[in-house]
Amino acid sequence: MSGPHAIIVADPNALMRQSLSEMVDRDKRFRLIATAKNGDGLLETCRRVPVDVALVNWHLPNVGAQRLIQNIRDTCEPPRIVFYAAPADPQLPQSALAAGAAGFCTADTQPEDLLEVAATVALGRMVFPIMDVRAFVKDPRDILTARENTIISALASGRTNEELANELKISVYTVKFHLRNLYAKLGLKNRSQAIAFFYSRKL
Repeated sequence: MSGPHAIIVADPNALMRQSLSEMVDRDKRFRLIATAKNGDGLLETCRRVPVDVALVNWHLPNVGAQRLIQNIRDTCEPPRIVFYAAPADPQLPQSALAAGAAGFCTADTQPEDLLEVAATVALGRMVFPIMDVRAFVKDPRDILTARENTIISALASGRTNEELANELKISVYTVKFHLRNLYAKLGLKNRSQAIAFFYSRKL
């Protein structure tokens, strides 16, 4: 991914949107595409223009995190999502990971650190706070979304990206999006490793 990363900021609070927008404008790694005050505005922008990363308040109105991510994945070139929220609920990072987010920050994260997370996510990595994953990753499928579990199963049967797209009625771009997240969550690098993982864990 070359050049400034296209980014959108979504937050119900006007002051927060303004503050984050000014931060993004000052950082040469990014190009601010738009801001949104609710889930509908975020989805509309992602359908109209390519976006690399979305910085999203976890409590964005109109849509829950899981449905928001699912709807965004149905756009032509879905962005990677970084959620942020107040640190009151220690389960939120796990919930964001399970929903399919690429990153999570608490709302008291320093501004420069939040942009570092956004830049890292734009490069295809995942960034989450240190957390004890043993309680919810007893089975590898616990950290995969339903769609990701479907895709890793289909990979094991030898389907191509195009075949997956046709079968699931989504775009090839969306298939690639799911694959990137799937590889990152499981610590894999490619399709061959995903297939080997599938059979080694007897998924």
